[in-house]
Amino acid sequence: MRKIMVVGFVCVASALTGCGDEPQVEDAGAIRCGKPLPPIVQDWGGFAIKIEKAHRLTGADVAQVDVSLMSRSPTKVTQPGALPLQVLLVRDGIVIDRIAKYPLLPDGELTDWIGTGDAALPAIGATWSIQPDKPFTISIRGPGHCRDAQWNEVWENRAQFEWVAVMSAPSAVQAGSGSPSPAPTDVLLGGRVSAGSV
Repeated sequence: MRKIMVVGFVCVASALTGCGDEPQVEDAGAIRCGKPLPPIVQDWGGFAIKIEKAHRLTGADVAQVDVSLMSRSPTKVTQPGALPLQVLLVRDGIVIDRIAKYPLLPDGELTDWIGTGDAALPAIGATWSIQPDKPFTISIRGPGHCRDAQWNEVWENRAQFEWVAVMSAPSAVQAGSGSPSPAPTDVLLGGRVSAGSV
């Protein structure tokens, strides 16, 4: 497995697909368009995800959601790549759409991490550093991956929807400690908020 060290920036990816017009493959995260949102935990060893703001976009990218990665103590976090960081649009507990386009590096090329092919491989196993007083905010945008999503309805009735940012629970090493905590394959870390409040 190739590994990249990135300081202060999340690098996550895997060969996943949504349920849009792309080839359909099995994914490890059990995130499915039109299906219930799987259980998520909102804190994993002091590491958490917070949704800050959502923006309406025009064109191929339907939305941009700003997400902060936070930790209660200085931490190095390694994402195993089972499920890349992404934002879900949820209504009544059902996944309506998924977006996951962001750069691997702060000044890097925008890449949609929901999909298939070799583009996702360099990010798997990447490590980044999080400081308690310096949460890292990443802007996630992209085209939707669910065929039946009606985005005009989303923006007209925002209070009926939720934004949910999810990723596989990462392994983490607290500053000054030794071995990383194990990362379970069946736990999703997430942050959620009413779409009408951001």
